[in-house]
Amino acid sequence: MIELLPALMPKTIAELEKKLTWVRGVTPWVQLDVMDGEFVPNTSYPYVAPGKLSIENEQLPYIDDFKYEFDLMVRNPHGVIGKFMHLGASRMVFHYESASVAELHHALHETRQFDVQVGMSLSNDTPISVLREFLPEISFVQVMGIARIGFQGEPFDTRALMRLHELRATYPDLILSVDGSVNTNTARKLADAGATRLIAGSAVWEKRDPLSGLRELSSVL
Repeated sequence: MIELLPALMPKTIAELEKKLTWVRGVTPWVQLDVMDGEFVPNTSYPYVAPGKLSIENEQLPYIDDFKYEFDLMVRNPHGVIGKFMHLGASRMVFHYESASVAELHHALHETRQFDVQVGMSLSNDTPISVLREFLPEISFVQVMGIARIGFQGEPFDTRALMRLHELRATYPDLILSVDGSVNTNTARKLADAGATRLIAGSAVWEKRDPLSGLRELSSVL
């Protein structure tokens, strides 16, 4: 069965709460795209300016209704892990290109001290072979369906299909997530190529009724 998650990149916690009201009680998981303005050009909650993280005794909206996956598009993420644990993360995604190999191992080790799942995301320009040394420390791999991360509405990068086929052939039991350009045109192709989890952003939130976007995606899976 394919797991389908809506992805959000809110500027503020108020925007996050407003959008979550649309899918409350419908989906148990949501992904928050966290952008620091340094690893990627844009910023999103809880970054208020490039490199400036602002969390002041906050609790995420509807913490009893959702499990939160944080996609940390931030440089050197090991320095902020504790803050996202405090917010209530249930899953964390690190980007291979965001830090040195040693720093990534440090981040993975630190995160696994908490009761959370940990995943690794790769740019489509990064060889899949780099995953080998991280496999004992991660629960899943995130494949990017777009070439330019940190933006919603980007065109589909067909390399994602080839990478899914290669990963599924090499690691038959690995959870494979896809983030970026997941829509009714690509979702079935991604699932057939080996994806077990799909993250959808603009295909949900650009609809007048976001629930209809989720239903349309579910109908093609």
